[in-house]
Amino acid sequence: MNQPNKLSRQDIQKKYLNKPILITDDENTKRWYIVSDTNTTMPLHLLTEEESDLYDQDESNIEGIEVAGVDGNGFLMWIYFDQSDGWEAFGHE
Repeated sequence: MNQPNKLSRQDIQKKYLNKPILITDDENTKRWYIVSDTNTTMPLHLLTEEESDLYDQDESNIEGIEVAGVDGNGFLMWIYFDQSDGWEAFGHE
């Protein structure tokens, strides 16, 4: 079986709306999600104190994507994309 390819932000935004992507987090947890929105922002009430500080500096820090999985909907902010303590995405072209 072929392995998923690592996706760029542009890949996700242009090709993966309503398609599955494999998300890997900093703890190497891997889960499949469907991308339900490629142009969303994290709801303010879900921000941590540190994220609120980042939002105060620049509102675009909470931009990201919304995903749907077996455990419900979630948000992935672009500020954490491809960071060592953030998330990566993989998919099949």
